[in-house]
Amino acid sequence: MGIVIADIRNPFYPRLVRAIDDAAKARGGTSILAQVDFDRSGLVEEVERLLLGLVDGIIFASSWGSSSSLSRLREQSLPFVFVTCIPDDPLADYAVGDDRLGAMLAIDHLADLGHRRIAHIASDEPDSSSADRIEGYRSALRARGLSVHDRLILIPKRPGNETPRTPGDGYDAAMQLMNEPEPPTAIFCGNDQVALRAMEAIEVIGLRIPEDVSIVGYDDVSVASIPRIGLTTVAQPVEEMGRVVADWILSGAADAKHRGPFQAVFRPWLVVRRSTGPVSGWEPNVP
Repeated sequence: MGIVIADIRNPFYPRLVRAIDDAAKARGGTSILAQVDFDRSGLVEEVERLLLGLVDGIIFASSWGSSSSLSRLREQSLPFVFVTCIPDDPLADYAVGDDRLGAMLAIDHLADLGHRRIAHIASDEPDSSSADRIEGYRSALRARGLSVHDRLILIPKRPGNETPRTPGDGYDAAMQLMNEPEPPTAIFCGNDQVALRAMEAIEVIGLRIPEDVSIVGYDDVSVASIPRIGLTTVAQPVEEMGRVVADWILSGAADAKHRGPFQAVFRPWLVVRRSTGPVSGWEPNVP
């Protein structure tokens, strides 16, 4: 089967690709990895050129394309499914984590530590998971009676969103946030890659993590657990999601269209490490 990803440099992908490949090998198959630019035109043609005729199904690890482009891919009679993201198509097959819930877990954790001015640096991938994490961040703040400040929500450069306030990545975004007249005491990041760059910026400024600024990531990549980093992050069952989509394609379930779309949602959980702590001088409400 084919696995299509957006950026091999993202440390999230190796776990997912390994899980899919293990599932394929367990059934006597194998996988082919393709990296494509999801933001440019001609993506359907590129996928066709890379994978058609070589695979029995395709797993997309980033959402892309309109309903019309997906319809064109369906004309090839080649099953495909999305994992960790949902495309803009009600008939799409997918397996994802509950990204809105994951973001709410992160904000609730920070609010429980006394943080009231919490910023968000979104993922630089313009997919459904990023949008749902932003929505979860907003919803959790409102549910806790906290203000949602648009100036504290930054989205790294994506096609169409370049403005004077658009940062290049998590490092630039953190620098920008900490130069606000009222900087945040905590930052929730759209993925761990963004969070690690934000942590770098905080340390360059000369602030301490978590004494001055708490940081939360998303994905629980392997480097997050290194004691020196100790990144608090939202984890999701990546291996299980990869296995489920691989099994779905290889079992032939993709041909059973009369069953309706295959759409599975998995529950995330929070992993607390040293990058988060209480606001200075804050004491919990203990009855």
